[in-house]
Amino acid sequence: MNIVHHLFGKQILKAVKANEVRPPAFTGMTFAFLDHDGNEYYTWPDIGSMPPVRFKEIQAQMVMVDSGTSNSVLKEVSSVIIDKCNEGIKARGEAKDEILATIAALTRELVFRKTNIIPEDAYYALAAVCCARADEDPRGLDRVIHEKKIEAFMAAGRAGNPFFQNSACLRQLIAASMCTLSAYQELRKSWTSQRERNAAILKAAR
Repeated sequence: MNIVHHLFGKQILKAVKANEVRPPAFTGMTFAFLDHDGNEYYTWPDIGSMPPVRFKEIQAQMVMVDSGTSNSVLKEVSSVIIDKCNEGIKARGEAKDEILATIAALTRELVFRKTNIIPEDAYYALAAVCCARADEDPRGLDRVIHEKKIEAFMAAGRAGNPFFQNSACLRQLIAASMCTLSAYQELRKSWTSQRERNAAILKAAR
């Protein structure tokens, strides 16, 4: 016990204190974790306790999860397809055949995207919406703070420290089994592989 207190005593005391002095707007929420900058985060006991604006954001992110790709990747691939279609209008012979083959390859990526795991962008966005930082109003959704949270979680996650998984709502939303360190490591490998694949396909298409 002395060793535990020596190693984690300060963090434990800070967590207890955070729950004792949480702002009025955070009533019904519990302290979840601290980020690397010392910011305090709170979470709801379950998804049903979250305010409507945050639940609506979850619904938007779940569309990406269901589609198997993020909006950013979808826009990038779609943009290249449109560019290739415009090139194909004027192309002739082998050049036209090559363009059509590229369009077909990119289209297949969109068709089979549903076999992919939860998109990385959606994962971090869900983690961000499922908790509230001490300097934001949990009853709303401040887009500036929300984006900063996503950036911070992504940076920490890619560095191998997914501290943000200690959120009751997130664990309920994506299943607690996906919030273990081993499961997260597998997700990181898959995301890295998918980023490399997307980059290679888009590079070849251009």
